[in-house]
Amino acid sequence: MHDDMQVIRQLQLEKCLIDGQIPCRWSPDLGFGYGYPLFNFYPPLPYIVGQVFRTLGFSFIATVKLAAIAQILFSSLAMYLLASSIFGPLGGSLAALFLTYAPYHAVNIYVRGAMNEAWASVFFPLIFYFSMSLIQNDKKIFGILGLGLSFTGLLLSHNPMALTFLPFLSVWILYWLLTNPKNKIKKSVKSLLISGLLVIGLSSFYTLPVLFETKYVQINNMFENYYHYSVHFVSYFQLFFSNFWGDGSSVWGTEDKMSFMIGYLHWIIPVLTSIYFAYHFIKKRKLTKLQYLTLILILLGFFSAFMTHQKSLLLWTIISPIQKVQFPWRFLNHTVFLLSLSVAYLAVFIKKMPFVKRHIFYFFTIIILFL
Repeated sequence: MHDDMQVIRQLQLEKCLIDGQIPCRWSPDLGFGYGYPLFNFYPPLPYIVGQVFRTLGFSFIATVKLAAIAQILFSSLAMYLLASSIFGPLGGSLAALFLTYAPYHAVNIYVRGAMNEAWASVFFPLIFYFSMSLIQNDKKIFGILGLGLSFTGLLLSHNPMALTFLPFLSVWILYWLLTNPKNKIKKSVKSLLISGLLVIGLSSFYTLPVLFETKYVQINNMFENYYHYSVHFVSYFQLFFSNFWGDGSSVWGTEDKMSFMIGYLHWIIPVLTSIYFAYHFIKKRKLTKLQYLTLILILLGFFSAFMTHQKSLLLWTIISPIQKVQFPWRFLNHTVFLLSLSVAYLAVFIKKMPFVKRHIFYFFTIIILFL
């Protein structure tokens, strides 16, 4: 895998804890034995999770593997929680299945070894779920705490993912605010702000050093030459049609030695769903609330895919903070999350099928996904 530093990072976190460094700041063995402040700037959450397994007696190698397995399980469960609350248990199962088997999900774990980026995807559905719950329910404390803890988890997993996730979260929150009774909007906005303050408080031990102490370390070379964002745009063919699989690196142009495919069913089903919505709108001159929501998810998912292509260069140039993401194809994390969630609308069609046809559909869907 590309990033094979998980074991040494886990070791350094453990040494921090043994030394009584809470939170961990200084990694004593890195930097050719001189040490450097790794976890002052590198999100620690995956290694905090790993430390649970270390405490149970597992080796460092086993700990890394178990943390990866835990990420896959938790992301699936989180997606089920979100999708089932909107589309029902069947929709939740479909969304969780599609997210779990998204090719880029496997790329993060098995090819890139991007443990932090993978753990960030656990919190996307949780943040959506708790923000929706906060706006819809009269008892705000559950949503405030859940949203605060979830977004803190995202920041402590991968801060570039938190940055790029914000626009999609903003659209999601705006949708639920606009579809909520007007007399509840003010209270919901107030609760969202309280949750934001909770995030600031919980994550400040990490985010404040990142914001105010980065100027004291050398990081410019992390965004230059090979690591400049303009080097790593991908083609539409790589996104939608190529089934290439490799464990090499991302390079200039389209000769990359790793996969960037969204997944055939992951984009074909949303496209067919959009066509159905267009037909439904032409015929009945309206869409249901659930159809509007699904359409928004599809549009956001394809916009996220667009951000991985060179045609989005103008946006990358104008919105300078996202240039720190390094690799535009990191937006695929959002693409597979949003499109997998939109696939849950299939549950509406499946429920209308006769019993036999419904189970035939289940069978072939599982076979296709495993293939």
